[in-house]
Amino acid sequence: MAINQREIAKILNVSQYTVSVAFGSEGRISEEVRRKVIEAAKKYDYRPNRLASGLRGTTTRTIGIIWNFVDLWAGDTPIAMDMLDRLQGHDYTVYQFQLHPDVEVICRNIDEMLSRNVDAIVMRAIPSQLMNPRLIRLVESAPAVVAVCREDVELFPGDIVVHDRDQAIRQVAGHFAVTGRKRPAMILDMSEESNPSKFKAFQEECLRLGIENHPKMILDMDRPATPEQIGARHTEAIRRHFPGKMDVDAIFSFNDIGAFHVMRELQDRGVRIPEDVAVSGFNDNVLGKLWRPPLATGDRKHHEVAQHVEDLLMKRIRAPGGSPERRVVHMEFIRRESAC
Repeated sequence: MAINQREIAKILNVSQYTVSVAFGSEGRISEEVRRKVIEAAKKYDYRPNRLASGLRGTTTRTIGIIWNFVDLWAGDTPIAMDMLDRLQGHDYTVYQFQLHPDVEVICRNIDEMLSRNVDAIVMRAIPSQLMNPRLIRLVESAPAVVAVCREDVELFPGDIVVHDRDQAIRQVAGHFAVTGRKRPAMILDMSEESNPSKFKAFQEECLRLGIENHPKMILDMDRPATPEQIGARHTEAIRRHFPGKMDVDAIFSFNDIGAFHVMRELQDRGVRIPEDVAVSGFNDNVLGKLWRPPLATGDRKHHEVAQHVEDLLMKRIRAPGGSPERRVVHMEFIRRESAC
């Protein structure tokens, strides 16, 4: 019984892309690897898809996206929707893969897209994923790749849109300082890989502006496993850290949903916002303007990120090659009454 490309790749412990190249697709593999693929193909009666082979060297009008389409923290989903709208506006069919924390799963997703001969790939990733050797090799073989990451990764061979959050975090700390706050706090799950650097930016800016460290500057919380747990985890953290009187005068949550629950818990205790405790969230949830008081927040600049991704993709598809580009989008603090 004949087998398919995925199965022959699994037998040989190589990527589907390698199998594709062995049968004539553009790309580079060693002659030894090519020979092993051909021999295995004969043994297992594998026959390459000649229709797909005929597409090589031409565009397929397809783009693959690896992204947080279902995002617990409601930060990446609006960017994904904007990108989809833009790319489909160029008459591209889009393959969607939900971002997985395991880089090996991401590599399999990229391999799958390469086997489908996509014209380009877009991916959300963290720095450690973009430095993975296998991922780098796959990206080098792709026609065009644009990654969105919180910081630049010099080794990454594709284009990167740096989605910088530190500026906005420093702006929150600065706003707390100019409004006279002396004991601000940030509520975070410190076990999550990216969160210690968020707190570091907040803490360093506070210190630079003359706000001293104090024991409650970081309010560690448990990681929510489902969207329904986001608010509960914030509420639990407030109750655990402050079983009695509140001894901070500002709280910064890197998520608006969490900030809503913090505000509700404080108001249930009779704490006045912002007179007693200022509160800021992040992500600019549409409900923030309607909250009482309206929630200060952070603007992730969704449209700017999507615009840069679109520009880079269209440029690479029209004119492949050239040095990788780096573009930067800075998130910004939005001042509202909850933090005045």
